Formats: sequence, C-alpha cells, structure tokens
Amino acid sequence: MGQNLSSTKINDTALDVVAAPDALNDLHLGIFFGGSFYAIGMIWFTIALIDRWRGPNGDRKTGFASVIAAFILITLIPDQSGYCSESGTPYASDYGPFPDWDISDQSDADALTLTGCTAFGVNIRVHNDTIDSIELNGVRSVRSLNVSSSAALASFQAPNLTMINGSFTLYDLPNLTIVDLPAFEYAVIVDWSNLPVVWEVASWTSNAITNALSIRNTSLLNIAFSGGSSNSSEAQPVDQYYSELIITENRHLEYINLPNITHIESCNISGNDGYLQTIDLSGLTYTGAMFLSKAPLELRFPKLESVTGTFDLSNSPDLFELDLNALENVYGTFSLVGNKGLTTLNVSSLQTTDSLVMENNRIAAFEFPSLTSSTEISIEGQFNSIDFSKHYSSFDGPVNITSVSETLNCTALDIIHYHTIDFEGTNFNYTCRASPMGDTRDFAVHFHYISAKSAKTKRIIIGCVVLTLAIFLGLLLWWRRSRKRTAAAAARENGTAESGMELPPRYRRTGLEGEIPPAYNVGGSTSSVQSAEIPNRVAPGEPTPNYEESRH
Repeated sequence: MGQNLSSTKINDTALDVVAAPDALNDLHLGIFFGGSFYAIGMIWFTIALIDRWRGPNGDRKTGFASVIAAFILITLIPDQSGYCSESGTPYASDYGPFPDWDISDQSDADALTLTGCTAFGVNIRVHNDTIDSIELNGVRSVRSLNVSSSAALASFQAPNLTMINGSFTLYDLPNLTIVDLPAFEYAVIVDWSNLPVVWEVASWTSNAITNALSIRNTSLLNIAFSGGSSNSSEAQPVDQYYSELIITENRHLEYINLPNITHIESCNISGNDGYLQTIDLSGLTYTGAMFLSKAPLELRFPKLESVTGTFDLSNSPDLFELDLNALENVYGTFSLVGNKGLTTLNVSSLQTTDSLVMENNRIAAFEFPSLTSSTEISIEGQFNSIDFSKHYSSFDGPVNITSVSETLNCTALDIIHYHTIDFEGTNFNYTCRASPMGDTRDFAVHFHYISAKSAKTKRIIIGCVVLTLAIFLGLLLWWRRSRKRTAAAAARENGTAESGMELPPRYRRTGLEGEIPPAYNVGGSTSSVQSAEIPNRVAPGEPTPNYEESRH
C-alpha cells in the first residue's frame, strides 16, 4: 500500500525542470481522495467477506469478485504519507519512484511546513524566473534538492536542512548571492555550477560531507568539508570515499580544504585562476586519475601512495615545490609539464610508473632512487643530472632525454650503462641530446649497476658462444687429422709420398736385377738385407737397376 520514500538511489528525473500541479493543492487532494477511497474500500471489503460464500442474491461468484475488486481498490488508492517520510534514512530501500514537489513561489515552500513533517521523501525542485527568494523552514531532510534556471533568485535559505539523501543541485543561477545552510551535514552528491556571484556558503564547513563533489564556475572563496562528527539524531555516513571530485573554473577561489578524504575515484582540480593558495588533501592515500592545473603555492599530498590512472600536474607557474615522498606506484602516466616555477621534486618512494614525462620545468636534478621499472621516459628541460635507482631492472619503450644545461658532462648512459638494463620492448628507441647555445654535450645520467637478470642473461649468452666456438674448432681439427691419415694410407698403398707426407725410408734403383741392398744403420747397429728379393719392375729391354738406401 504505502511506499518507503527514503533512499540513497538517485532519481535522475529529479534533475529535470518540468511543469507540475500546484504542490499544496496536490497534497490536499491526495489526503481527501486517499482517505475517502480508503474508507469506501474497507467497507466494501468487509461486506464482500461476509457475502463471500453466498454472494449477493446467493451468487458466490459475484461475492468472490467483490473481494478481489475491493483488494485492488485499497491497493491503488493514493497514500497520503507519500510526501512525509519521518522515518527515512539515507540507507532506506527504494521501492518506487519519488514524487516531485515543485516550488515556484514562497507559498509552495510554506506548504511543506503546514504538513507537520520535517523529513520528506520528495524531490524538491525550485524553478521560476521571477521569484527572488526561497526559504525552506522546518524542513530537515529531503530526497533530492534541485534549484536551477531561476534567473531572478538571489537568496536560498534552508535553516533546518541537514540531510539530502540524493543529489543537491544548484545550476544556472546568475543572480544567486546567498546560500544559507547553517545545519547542513550530508548529501550523496553536491553538484553546483554556473553560479557567477556566489561568494560563500554560510556555516557550510562545520560538518558537511558528501560522496561526490562537483563545483564549477562559481565565485566561491573557500571550499571546505571537515567531515567531522555530527550532533544530528540521524545516522550520519562518515565514509570519505569520493567517487568524484571536480573543482574547476572558480576564478576567485583561495582555499580547498578537504583533509579527511582518503580515496577518490576521479579527481580534476583545474582552471581556478589567480588566487588559489592551498590545496589540502592531506588525508588522501589513493586516487584514480588525477588532473591538476594552475596549482597553488602549497600542494599537500603527504599520504598519497597509489594512483591507478594518470597523475597530471601542468601549467602551474606558482608551484615551486612538490613533495610526493609517500607515492609508490602510478599505474598510468606520471606527467609534470609546463610548471615553469617548479624547482624541487621529491618522489623518493616511487617504484613503478607506466610512463615518466617531465617537460618544461625548472628542476635542476632529477632523482628516482626507488624506481625499478617504467614503460617510457621523456625528460626535457634545463637540468644538470638524472639519477636513477641502482635497482632499476626493467624497461620497455622509448627514452628521450633533452636538456639545455651548460654543465652536463657525462657519457655514462650512452656508453657504459646502456646495456645494463633489460630493454624488453620491441619499440625501444633511445635518444639523448643536449644543445646549450647550439653546442652538443653529454648528459649526466646514471643507471647504476647491472641488474641480476641482465647479468645472468649475458653470462648465458657468452657461455653459449664459447661452447659453440669450442665445438667448431674441435670438429675442424678432427677433420684435418682424418684427412691426413687418409692421404698417408693412400700413399703407402701406391708406394709414393703425396702432399709432402714423410714416409719411412725407401730404396732407389741403383743396380741390376737381383742386387742385394747394402747394410744400413738402425739404432746404432748395422743391419743388412741378405735374402731380400727385389721385385723386378723394369720395363722389358731395360737394365735392372741397383737399390741403395735413401733417407729423407
């Protein structure tokens, strides 16, 4: 029958400005017709139950149909409690759409007070080009609040409002100067934009917290949420996980104080011209992508440990020092570009980053003492040295290092340490150049010592080369000896010495056939052949030659 009308689920239709019946008349009609239909339905239901078994004129089917019709009537009647939701909390379940309460003048706002409720399960929408002031008295919580496209509105006050269980939208209010929310504590989403003359929000900073904050194109001087404990009787969510933080184009903004935020899924603080002095995110430990431009003199991230997207700080000439000593991992591009006043950078704990881009800054010496791996390095500017970690072990991508410093003088990266890093990628392209006043000099770049992985790989490669060479030389020697043995055997068989081979003593032809060769000395003793039969190898008609010892 009724609906529980408090929930944290955001009804997107509440952000649209559409025409609706007069809120007060709508409420009165709802109460009148709802009560009337309820009474009629209950009477009909009771009669139908009595007549169920016999039915009117004894017809049981008609009696049963009466029961069903009465039940449907009771179910479909308007619930007069649809606007008032005293028991609603930001964690209540959403069982259906929320009604809209349109305010076009102060009488519509007063109608909420007349109901006697303080918590409303409605989407309040203020939209009128002629109304100049709205005050919500006695309203403590609502489903959502949308004040938009009201050109004449100069003042919006809600002295008792503490909780908005959905979105709080202020949009396109060119003359709004006063936003008074002294008791405000919580909204799921705060979305303010195009408020050119809003300078401050009364009592905004005492307890206010939210889960998503977007403030764009305002004249606010200070944006601060303490997230402190609340005195409200309502259960206050204290989760400081922001799904979104957007603060852009606030031309008079001086301070951003959000010290209790610990996690942000997406952060963009940029384009706040001229006056910004401090960004305090001193409790932040984790963020998704973070984009910062026109940053102030003081930028506080003392606990930031991990960035799961890009960390981009650019075009901030007033920033002189950036201390990110707790930052360990950037799973995207770590980019510092166009910060012409930045002279000091502390990233002593940075271990990994996808890409490292440092360009057009005034940092004289880059030091990455803990960096172990990256995909791409591009460092340009006027610097004297770059000192990478001695534990640097893995690299995949191009290197571009360019400086116009007069004092660079080191060939370490170019000559000595180039092969000590594991360049794993196929897109590796190394360039290193310096051209002060048109000259060319080396870089003071140090990759300290050879990594264990690289050293092991080199030892394996050298060992394989040595083993291959040894096998080749062994095969060559065996082949030469085998060839000599074959040639010697062939020479002995034919009685000749070939290719300069040294053979045992042989005999030359010296006499006639049958002559016994003379004695010869072997090992200090005289020996002779007494009965050697000298084969006759003389052609027919020639005299038989004599043989005498021939020593080679």
